[in-house]
Amino acid sequence: VVVGSDNKPGPRVKLAWRPVAAPQGVAHYNVYRSDTKTFEAEAETLLGSPREPIFYDVGLEAGRTVYYRVRAVDAWGNRSRASAPLAVVPE
Repeated sequence: VVVGSDNKPGPRVKLAWRPVAAPQGVAHYNVYRSDTKTFEAEAETLLGSPREPIFYDVGLEAGRTVYYRVRAVDAWGNRSRASAPLAVVPE
């Protein structure tokens, strides 16, 4: 996780994780965000679905903790278990 502004407007977060393998191949990842640590990684908190194991979240509020979870989705639409929540405080 990289937190910082890099001279861009507003704080941003770069999330990166190890790719996973699936017999059918990984089609994409689902990235979820919430303001609370105990949240479900479901449609209500879905932030984006990158094909690669990297995601940028922009326009965040500095100093306010946000939590992320990630799931892998295979070519048949099967979802992995969600990762543990990751707390990030944008600067």
